[in-house]
Formats: sequence, structure tokens, C-alpha cells
Amino acid sequence: MSTKKQILFLEFIQLVEKMRKFSEKISGKGLEAPGITPLQVQALDYIKGNPGTPVRGLSENLFISSSAISQLTDRLFALKLICRKSDSSDRRSVLVSLTKKGEKDLKKFKKKQIKDINFVTKYMSADDIEQMIKIHKNVLKKIEENKK
Repeated sequence: MSTKKQILFLEFIQLVEKMRKFSEKISGKGLEAPGITPLQVQALDYIKGNPGTPVRGLSENLFISSSAISQLTDRLFALKLICRKSDSSDRRSVLVSLTKKGEKDLKKFKKKQIKDINFVTKYMSADDIEQMIKIHKNVLKKIEENKK
């Protein structure tokens, strides 16, 4: 990799990190459940679309380690947003689903998330967003192809 590409990529990584921190900052404001994170909202959203999902599947979908997913699900369980039960066909597997409170709170979190997204996207055109998505998909595809 050329030095210019390295410098540009480091700048890109720093900007992504700043955007992530900004996103966490605005996403953390005004949520009813104290300390709910964007990752937890993402997990709740995935669980809603995949009720009775194994924790292992959640870990794979969110690209986080089994120890991190354990902490995340413990927190969601403590907040009474999810329920857990053992898989009858595989006792080592734990299945998670949203509770009624989890469904209700997820709607609130998603509404807040949309407000936050609108705040950020008012500074961007649809073409800019599409271009960012295209670039990230292309890079991820190439990374995945080279991992094999």
C-alpha cells in the first residue's frame, strides 16, 4: 500500500471513529432505559425480526465475541427487554426473544434513532449516502473474498 493510501485510510478510520462517537452521544440522549447503547438497540431489532434466535446467531449477526454477547444479553435481560430459554433440541443453546416491555421500548428507541438519523442526514444528499454504502459494501466484499 502506498504511503498516500495509508495516510488517507488512517484519516478515514479517524473520521469513522468520530462519527461512531457522535452517533453514540446523540443516541444516548433521552432514552428511557438508562445506559442503552446503539448496539443494544441493534440487538433488540435483530431479535424482533428473529424471535427465538440463538444467542450464538445474535453474536454472529452483530459481529461480536461470545463473551461480549453474553454481557449484552445479560444487560438486556436485567432491563427486562428480552427473555431467555434453553433450546429443547440443544441444551447448550440459549434462545432469546423480546418481552412486551422490549417490544414497547424498541419502538421508542427506533423513534429516537430516526430522529437522530434525520439530524445527521439533513447534511447529506441521498447520492452521498448511496455512495458511502456502495464504497463500504465493495470494500467488505473484497475483504470477505480474500479471507477465504
